[in-house]
Amino acid sequence: LDLSPSYVLKSVMHTWSNCRKPGAAQRTEYLLRQMCDLAIRNRNTTALPIDASNNPRKSKLRVDDPSLEPDKYTFCTALRAWAKSSDRKHGATNAERVLAKMQSLYHSDPTHNHLFKPNQVAYNIVLNAHAHSSEDGSAERAERMLNRMLDKQTSKTELEFPEAGTSSDTVSYDDGIQPGRITFNTVLDAYAKSLRVGSAGKAKALLDRMIVLRDSGVIDFSPCETSYNTVINAYAKAAFRGEEGSAESALAILMELLDSSQPPEGDADETGAPNPNDVLPKTDAVVQPNTITFNAVLGALANGASEESAIAAEELLETLLSTYRSACLNNGRTAARRVQPLTISFNTVINAWARSSSPHAVDRSEGILNLMKELRADGTLPHLKPDVVTLASTLNVISRSREIGAVSHAKALYDDLIETHNIRPNVLAMNTLIKVCANCAKSDVTERQLGFSIAKEVYEHILQSATLKQDSFTYACFIKACNLVSPINQLEERRELVKGAFERCCEDGLLHRKVLCPLQQACTSDLYAELLGGYLINEKEVDMSKVPKSW
Repeated sequence: LDLSPSYVLKSVMHTWSNCRKPGAAQRTEYLLRQMCDLAIRNRNTTALPIDASNNPRKSKLRVDDPSLEPDKYTFCTALRAWAKSSDRKHGATNAERVLAKMQSLYHSDPTHNHLFKPNQVAYNIVLNAHAHSSEDGSAERAERMLNRMLDKQTSKTELEFPEAGTSSDTVSYDDGIQPGRITFNTVLDAYAKSLRVGSAGKAKALLDRMIVLRDSGVIDFSPCETSYNTVINAYAKAAFRGEEGSAESALAILMELLDSSQPPEGDADETGAPNPNDVLPKTDAVVQPNTITFNAVLGALANGASEESAIAAEELLETLLSTYRSACLNNGRTAARRVQPLTISFNTVINAWARSSSPHAVDRSEGILNLMKELRADGTLPHLKPDVVTLASTLNVISRSREIGAVSHAKALYDDLIETHNIRPNVLAMNTLIKVCANCAKSDVTERQLGFSIAKEVYEHILQSATLKQDSFTYACFIKACNLVSPINQLEERRELVKGAFERCCEDGLLHRKVLCPLQQACTSDLYAELLGGYLINEKEVDMSKVPKSW
C-alpha cells in the first residue's frame, strides 16, 4: 500500500476534482497551491545538519521529497476540477487561469520546471471547460485559444497565480503544442452548445478551416465523423431555435459526405453483384456518415417545423434504409451496423410530421409506424421495435390533427402498441392521450363523451399509480378535458372536477402558467375568483409572484 505523501496528496486532489459539490474545484486548486509553495520552499531552503546536542527540534529541516512537486498530472487534475465545476459560468475562466500559472512556472525556468510544461491534454481540458460553460462567448474564447496554439505567439505573464475570476486571454506562450483532432472537435462542440445566433455557421467555418489547414500541411489530420456530426448537431439546435436555413445546411453537409464516400465504379463479379473490393476504403481523408450523422440531420429537419422539412426527413430516412441495405449486400450485416437505422431514426421522422402542421401528418406518421413493423417482421431490421417515444410521438400527431374520430383512433393505436409490442406507457404518453381527448371539444356529443371518459380514466390511473408521477402537463390536459363535460346538464360535476384537479395540482406544487390557461377556460368567473381571487391582478391575469411557493 503506497502511503507516501505524494500519493496521498494526489489522491485527495483527484477525489476533489471528481466531486461536483460547490467549492470542490477551489479545494483542488488550494492543494495545488500548497504543492507549489512547498516546492519553492524546498528549493530555497538548505537542510542543516543536526546540532551538537543531537536535538532535531533545534535543526532547520524540510520535506525533501521531489515527488511532492507539482507536475503535469497535478495541474491537469486542477484543470479538470474547474472543467467539471458546478460553477459553469466561471469554471472555464478559472481553468484558463490555472493554465496560465502552469505556463508561467515553466517559462520562468524551463530547465528546472520542465515538469510544468503544458501538454495538449492541458489545453484540451480548458477548451472542454469552455464547451460546457454557460458564460456567453465561451465558444469564441475557445477558438481564440485554438488560434493561439496555431499562431505560436508569445507574451509575458506573472509568476504568481492570477487572481480568481481573471481571464488569461493575453497568455499565449509558444509551448510547442500543436492542436490535435480532439482539440478542434472540442471547439466545434463549444459552438454546438452555444446559444448565440450564428454559432452553427461558425462551427461550419471552423470545419472548413480544418480542411484548408490539412491541405496546406499545417496539421496532419482530417475532420472525422465526430467533427461532422458535431457541426450537424449545431445546425440541429439552431433549427430548433428558429434560425432560418439551419436544417437545409445540415442536410447539405450530409449529402456532401454521401457523395464523397460513394464507391468507385468497378467490375461486377460473375453473378452481376458489385465487387466488395470496389467499396471505397475508409481513410483519414474520407469520412463516411454513420447512423449518428443521419439521426442528427433528421433532428435538424424535425426542428424545421414545416411540411417541407417533414418530407425531407422522410426522404432522408429512405436514404438511410437504402444505404443500410447496400452495405449489407456489399459488406455483410455486421459491417453494415454503422449505418443501421434505429428506432430513434423513425421516431424523429414521426416527430417531424407532428411539428409540420400538415393535413397529411397523421397518414404519413402512421405510414412510418407501419414501416417499422414491416421491417421487423420481414427480418430486415429484427431489432427495430416501436417504443414509448414512438407511442407518444404518434399520439401527438393525432392530437394536433383535430381529425374526426381522433379519440377512437388514438385509443385503438394506444391499446394496439401496448399489447402488441409490450410497451409500458409513461406519463408523457398518457398525458398525450389525455391531450387528444381534450382537443375533441368540437366533435359530436358521442365523441366528446368518449373523450372525457378516457381522459378521466387515464388521469385517475396516473394519480393512483405507484410508478408514475404526474406533472403540470397532466393537470393542464385534464382540466382542459373537463370542458368536454356539458356545462348545461352537468355543471356541478364539471365544477367539482376542475376544483379537485386544481387543488391537487397545488398540493403537488405543480401550478404553472400552462395550467392557468385551461383552468380559466374550464371555470366560471365565480369559480376562477374563488380559486385564485387573492392573487388576481384583474379578472384573468394572475400575479405569480404572490402565489404561495408551495403551490
